[in-house]
Amino acid sequence: MKIELFKILRKKEFLILMCMLSFPILFSLLMSVGVIKSGDIATGPLSLPNLVTTAFGFFEQIGALGLITGILAVSILSTEVDNHHVLLYFPRISSRKRLYTQKALALTISFTIWFLCFVLVACLSYLVLVLTKSSEVSGLIIDEYSIQWLIALLGIYVYVIFIMQFALFLGAYLKPIISILCLLGIIYGSLLLSGVPWLGYLFPVHYMQSAMDGIGKVTGTPTVLINYAASIVLSLIYVVLFNILGRKRISRIEV
Repeated sequence: MKIELFKILRKKEFLILMCMLSFPILFSLLMSVGVIKSGDIATGPLSLPNLVTTAFGFFEQIGALGLITGILAVSILSTEVDNHHVLLYFPRISSRKRLYTQKALALTISFTIWFLCFVLVACLSYLVLVLTKSSEVSGLIIDEYSIQWLIALLGIYVYVIFIMQFALFLGAYLKPIISILCLLGIIYGSLLLSGVPWLGYLFPVHYMQSAMDGIGKVTGTPTVLINYAASIVLSLIYVVLFNILGRKRISRIEV
């Protein structure tokens, strides 16, 4: 685990993620100069959960977050298999399956560290807006919509983990470039297919999009909670399935 975490934290993809911690600062700066209006996001000035979730959600919706974390996941398995570096592990481990599990856990831990840093930077950015008396923020830590924004934040966080685990799973079967192309397909293809009747129910993003219709509405809390809960549960089911199949694949892989 220590080795995997050390490798991930030194990857250029993770360094890019760290540089992107500046996004909440940029988001707040655009709000302070009036480029982004709170009325475009909510019915009134933004509370703290509102700003944090909006900044994180926008980053995820444009596909940048899923793509970068997915490429990171591909680099720690598919690339190692392709260049035969994984051979260095096999004589020293008692179980190949455990190797896959450790990589999956290391990815989750490293992304969680980054996610907490993102939330911290967003909170500090919100504090600056409050201190400068920006009319775009309410200065409230909690309001009547906070539960909606917090469940949305959790849902997006779990969805990105789903994307990462999917990329790791692909890496156990495919070459790096093919894994990345398939990753792009699931990120953007799921957005297109999520609206297709019945088929859309298979994609976590379908429930996330349904939940967005209720965010910021007094009567929308049940819709938001139910749909984001469905997205989280479906994402976790896929994560478990990916790990089961990935563990089986890595135990039989020939390099």
